[in-house]
Amino acid sequence: MIMAACLLTASCNNIQKTASPADETSNVQKIAESGEFIDINIKKFSDELSTVNTKVLSALKNDKDKAFAALYRFYGHVQLIDSCYVCSLKSAAEINVSQTVFETLKNNLDDMNEQIESLRKAREKVSLPDIDNDYLKSLLR
Repeated sequence: MIMAACLLTASCNNIQKTASPADETSNVQKIAESGEFIDINIKKFSDELSTVNTKVLSALKNDKDKAFAALYRFYGHVQLIDSCYVCSLKSAAEINVSQTVFETLKNNLDDMNEQIESLRKAREKVSLPDIDNDYLKSLLR
């Protein structure tokens, strides 16, 4: 099963938001309760976090905030029509984002629709939630 609205590219660097906050919690809970073997290098992860200075963290947060704002603007114009996500926007100017951001989000939407179609052809179960107000609000948090 694929939750298509969760496979969103968040910026021109293809930073992906893989789930809404509720879905992320559910995924963490699923992993925690599954007994699945987890192998990550926590020390390396911790070291990488500790080497990032405050200025870089501030810049990253600013970029993250801008990315989610762009997602909010873009996905406010996306609807589920005939089991396909369709964006009504014709230009970046309509939502006041760069052409690069617009093209990245549009290309991601097109890729997502292609993945959905591939899964259907493989007879996989595909769940396609509407882009609703709750989802859009989750992007603003």
